[in-house]
Amino acid sequence: MTITKLRLQAPKYWWKKEFGEKYYTTYYPQLTPERTLKEVEFIKKAVPLRLSQNILDLGCGHGRHTIGLARQHFNITGLDYSDYLLNIARKEADKMGIRVNFIKKDMRY
Repeated sequence: MTITKLRLQAPKYWWKKEFGEKYYTTYYPQLTPERTLKEVEFIKKAVPLRLSQNILDLGCGHGRHTIGLARQHFNITGLDYSDYLLNIARKEADKMGIRVNFIKKDMRY
């Protein structure tokens, strides 16, 4: 009996469709404001950030870290490919009165 190896391969650009509404509604309940605050504080301790620096958040998703750092007066730009998640990020920043530059782009280029 011969066992055939199955080679599973994700489509080349799988990520273009994966990070949308289904992703957001699946993971959002776990991403509490308290968790986000702890993670932002960890980032500030782990990375020597200065308010005068420009910060780029690659794969910013719906902007929770980007907005969290912007709330603390860091100059930060969020970059992601998902229109869905970026729209959520922009609305949340607007609701809080926080100016953040969110850009839709493939981070590889």
